Amino acid sequence: MSSKTWTAGPSAKLKQLRSMGQHSEAFREGYEARDALIRFGDMLRRVRESSGLTQAELAEKTGMTQPAVSRLESGFG
Repeated sequence: MSSKTWTAGPSAKLKQLRSMGQHSEAFREGYEARDALIRFGDMLRRVRESSGLTQAELAEKTGMTQPAVSRLESGFG
C-alpha cells in the first residue's frame, strides 16, 4: 500500500480507497457487481413490501429461507 496519509473520518477513507481503486479493472468490476446486488436487494424489498408480504411469507412462496431473503434484500445475495 502507498504511504499516503488518510484524511479524517471513515467516509473520507472510503472516498480515497474508491478513487485509488478506480484505476484497477478488477476493482471496477467488483464495485459494479456489488452495486448491482445492492440495487437488486432494494428492488426486491420494495416489491415484497408493496405486495404486503413479510420476508417469511416470500421465503415460503419461493422455497427459500427467511434469512436467505434477508441477505438478498441487504445486498449480500
